[in-house]
Amino acid sequence: MSEIKAKTGIRDISVSEPNKQGADTILDSLYRSHFPSLCANIRKSFGSGPPEPEDVVQAAFTKYANIAKPSKIKDPRAFLYITARNIVLDFKRRTKLSDSYIQEQIATDHELDLEKITPERVVIARERFEILVKVMKSLPRKQQIILTMSRLEGKTYREICQETGWSPADISRQMSEGMITLVKGLKNTKAENQIETKK
Repeated sequence: MSEIKAKTGIRDISVSEPNKQGADTILDSLYRSHFPSLCANIRKSFGSGPPEPEDVVQAAFTKYANIAKPSKIKDPRAFLYITARNIVLDFKRRTKLSDSYIQEQIATDHELDLEKITPERVVIARERFEILVKVMKSLPRKQQIILTMSRLEGKTYREICQETGWSPADISRQMSEGMITLVKGLKNTKAENQIETKK
């Protein structure tokens, strides 16, 4: 056998290589069969964007391609649709976070008067929002999910518990820790800005 390999130049293909080739073939087949219909479903459910349905479905296929054992997924099309749907929902949550923050700032800033809106105040508000987003991204994933579901989607602890399977006590603890971190982040920035202003 080794002599045949030496003479013909056939190389010894590892076990993982045929598996990868098989996975690539399956992925290619899924892509050809389902890409247009998945794009149409996402467009029907969420509109033309942003994000663009084609980009969303492409990202879902990328996630599928990165799965260690795609053969374990019983219904690849359902997996791809749910993944694409979750990508859109994550995008909308992030967008809603920015919109919600801006509205909250307008509602809670008692000094805010339309005549008093200056470029400086706009810059400060934008900086505060960027800090909030940065701090939010630094939180553990569980805290990000809980804060988003509670503060942006208006869900109760019971609803969050039902959707995630986490205990109410854990949800409450994670929520408190996340809020403390967000408030500290904003306070630290405010203090730094005051020091800079005094200079």
